[in-house]
Amino acid sequence: MSVAVKAPAPAAAKGKGKGKGKASSAAPADDSLRHRAKARGLLNASNLPALQNLLKRDPASYEDDFKAQWNHYQSLSRIIKSDIGIGIGVDSAVSARVGDDPSNPSSSKNPGAMPMRMSKDEHNRYLGLLAFVAQLTPSYPHIAKGFPEEIADMLLHHHSALTPDIRMSCVKSLVLLRNRDYLSSEELLRTLLPLLSLTTSATLRQLVQRTILSDLKTANLKSQNLKLNRMAQGWLFSLIQKGIEAGKVASTSGNGVSIAEAKSKTAADNRMKTEALWAVRLACELWRKHIWRDAKTVQILAEGCFHPHPKVQSSCIRFFLGDLHSSENTGEESDNAGSDSDEMSAQAPDMSRLKHQRKVKKKTKSGDKKVRAGAARAKKINKQKQSEKEEGNGQMNAVALDLLHDPQTFAEKLYDMLRIGDKKYPIELKVRIMQLLSRVMSLNKSTVLGFYSFVVK
Repeated sequence: MSVAVKAPAPAAAKGKGKGKGKASSAAPADDSLRHRAKARGLLNASNLPALQNLLKRDPASYEDDFKAQWNHYQSLSRIIKSDIGIGIGVDSAVSARVGDDPSNPSSSKNPGAMPMRMSKDEHNRYLGLLAFVAQLTPSYPHIAKGFPEEIADMLLHHHSALTPDIRMSCVKSLVLLRNRDYLSSEELLRTLLPLLSLTTSATLRQLVQRTILSDLKTANLKSQNLKLNRMAQGWLFSLIQKGIEAGKVASTSGNGVSIAEAKSKTAADNRMKTEALWAVRLACELWRKHIWRDAKTVQILAEGCFHPHPKVQSSCIRFFLGDLHSSENTGEESDNAGSDSDEMSAQAPDMSRLKHQRKVKKKTKSGDKKVRAGAARAKKINKQKQSEKEEGNGQMNAVALDLLHDPQTFAEKLYDMLRIGDKKYPIELKVRIMQLLSRVMSLNKSTVLGFYSFVVK
């Protein structure tokens, strides 16, 4: 009986197999980040998130790749600029319309009826490249020089010609550059503050308002940032002062105006009313959050009491009467903007529903965790509502009234406004003006003799 013996494998074959295995597992000779990225397909131009990660890790090695994406961004940006009437090129986009007034519709072209030459794919590609460039501009400042100025110019001077997606992406890009300390707070607020009255999108307006409040809170966290506060307070004061001066001019001008002039005047009045409402709203929010508690903030709101629009007057008067929550709602009703407390109330958990689900469903640790988290959030929201209720309980804002620059002059101007507008103002506003005037006279020992006979009458 013969037994078959298996022949051993040749040594050469074994060696060849081992060599092959070593060759497959060994690292390549050029073991660099670029080689590995190329092997894994990370340098694909359409894979922007992966490419962005590589460029952030080693900016010097991937400068050519960023230049390629930057050139692509500029080519798509030129298409948009040609559609909305901006000169081609970053420098011309910034300098061509420096003297334009963003609030004047005739100062910029509005191609709302013009068909965009950019396809949907190119539009989406532009949005992706916009976020990509914003992420990497701090790493390549010499290449992307002028990028923030270009974005700010498009938002302020050609806001109505941009699509909502592009507007939102531009604002988010500026916020990202501020978070990366590439932009200063002054540069960011110079763009975002005028944008509050320009935009008609509630979502964008809420983002802008939250960003402004957050940036000012961060800037004044350790100590008062006097330079930034002066700039923001001066802008808010100028918005209110502009409406007051326009009201004086309108009262002294004649009635013989054409229909076109009347329409333009109505549009200008609405614009100034919106700007003043947002100025008052921001000042009230900053006061309520204990960010601005100085005499300049009080002066802004004291000036707003004499604005020609009744809603602006009512909001400022309610601030001094201690009804902060109502003064915020005045701006909200006019501009459809939700406050932080309204957002929290909308997200308040339904505890009865959570407890019922906990009873009927399977008992798990995650379910217990959800119930505890919901109870903690509901407690926080109820506490905030209670504090807002105590703030708006009708007691006067004595701290603000104490910071008035000239209480006697303020009281006299309130009485003149009450006397002249006796038939013009509604009874609710007249009662609030009388309440504020009596509190100013009582707290500051002021005297307005005509007010007593007016009350008796």
